[in-house]
Amino acid sequence: MDINSEIRSRDLNPPPTVKSQVTKLLCLQVLVVVLVATSYCYFGDEGMGFSSLVGGVIAVVPATFYGWQILLNVDQRARSVFRLHIRGQIGKYLLTFLMFSISFTFFKQLNIIALFSSYLAALLVYWWALATFKDKVRSNGKS
Repeated sequence: MDINSEIRSRDLNPPPTVKSQVTKLLCLQVLVVVLVATSYCYFGDEGMGFSSLVGGVIAVVPATFYGWQILLNVDQRARSVFRLHIRGQIGKYLLTFLMFSISFTFFKQLNIIALFSSYLAALLVYWWALATFKDKVRSNGKS
């Protein structure tokens, strides 16, 4: 392949942005949660489906918060990126704790297995993404 065709190939297939990768990851998490909750509803009962949906929401909402924090980065300095990463992680942990606490306090009839299996399935999307999102991400302030 000559250099001109390689340049044209890059222009036609630009690397994904951070925003597109975060969006893709969150959409995959939502899809997994819906599939798990639907399966519990179909093969179990509505209570299991609801519990599974609650577990999925507990996984997706903090992940969305973290993604939002990452996308706030318009400054590419390491200190700024690190600060947003730490703020996103701490917020994610606090939101997860808060959402589990609220769920166990207000929903007395939760099926623990359905809740945690959906929660864990949504978290496994991260590991699957690490193994399969092999594209190099273009990180610019406009992503």
